[in-house]
Amino acid sequence: NFLSYKFFIASADETESNTNKGDLVIVKQIENSEIKNDDNIVYKLDNDIVIKKVKNISNNDGKTNLTFYGVNGVSNNNDINIMGKMINKIAGVGNLAMLIQTPTGTILLLSMLICIILIVKKIYNRNSLDESDNNDNNDSSKSTEKVIESINNASEIDGKEVH
Repeated sequence: NFLSYKFFIASADETESNTNKGDLVIVKQIENSEIKNDDNIVYKLDNDIVIKKVKNISNNDGKTNLTFYGVNGVSNNNDINIMGKMINKIAGVGNLAMLIQTPTGTILLLSMLICIILIVKKIYNRNSLDESDNNDNNDSSKSTEKVIESINNASEIDGKEVH
């Protein structure tokens, strides 16, 4: 739950709501009175999270009834726990999240993190060596300049150059 948004992983293909198993579904919490025809509603039915497209909304005896595409009969809005309205989905991201929750996925993720750390460390070390090599080269070129200057100074006797 993040700023009235929830995230779910679609557990089955839903043709009407255009979601596939493994999609990460982004749901905005809304009031029941905000539900409109053709909204993709996410609700909890028993222990399952269900995504359905609203076909029709009707009021009978003070109760709001929702009819969903692909579902026979009418669901009383009071009988289901509406989580909110689907506002977007990210295809396949849920599959990755489900993989990470398995032991194999956890090992895979940790292995990738270790590899990334080792690669970054190797790049950092290589850059550090390159910088120290450049400093050594600068120091040796300065030393060479001093030697040449000393030779030139030593070669001058009474303002005359010796050849």
